[in-house]
Amino acid sequence: MYRSWHGNKWKREVEATNRTFTVLVLPRKIDTDVASKLLRDFDGNIVQSIGYFGNCSNCTFRNDPHWNEYGNLKMAGLISSSLAFPFHGIFKPIDFAGLKLQIDEYYQTRK
Repeated sequence: MYRSWHGNKWKREVEATNRTFTVLVLPRKIDTDVASKLLRDFDGNIVQSIGYFGNCSNCTFRNDPHWNEYGNLKMAGLISSSLAFPFHGIFKPIDFAGLKLQIDEYYQTRK
């Protein structure tokens, strides 16, 4: 399974277009475990998000392990603030506090 990942090939293809290639590892144990095997021979930029997230108990749905809007918002904060992501062009500022209020309001009205 792990040998089928073509990260170095994809990295070369992306860099050939004068772009950068960064792998972001999601902050769940299963993801970090797989990444440690999958990325063993990868020679590019890897960002481990687990240290940034810490305990994100409200980042998944109550009865579903998928991320909810809080998890997505937290990841967007990591990506927009991290120097590890060498974006090309201008990254528009995000009103995280305003977005969190909108998410809170959405969930409060749909209980």
